[in-house]
Amino acid sequence: MNDIAKKTMRFSFFSAATIALVSIARGHPGWAAGILVATFWSVINFSMITGLLEIALLKNSPSRISAILFVKFPVLYLAGYFILTSKLFPVMSIVGGVTLTLITIGMVNIWPKHT
Repeated sequence: MNDIAKKTMRFSFFSAATIALVSIARGHPGWAAGILVATFWSVINFSMITGLLEIALLKNSPSRISAILFVKFPVLYLAGYFILTSKLFPVMSIVGGVTLTLITIGMVNIWPKHT
């Protein structure tokens, strides 16, 4: 895993945990859980995408690419589908968790020396 993915994971999980604690303190545990689950899902998705790009650019380990693709598409996306359709979490909290990860990816890539 490269440095950008590690920083993204660290900042995303820290931000999500902070938002979840505030959300729990305000009496919204469903929102807290939705943000945590969505952040976890999107960080795993991002790390798999970076892994696929590294393999494609370096042109090595074709067996690893099939393993990542097997986990990414059927397993990860089916999990995302069940997260959205289960109605366990508010949809906007899931959108917030995914957006939080996207903002973190942008921050880590735009300001790499400051993060």
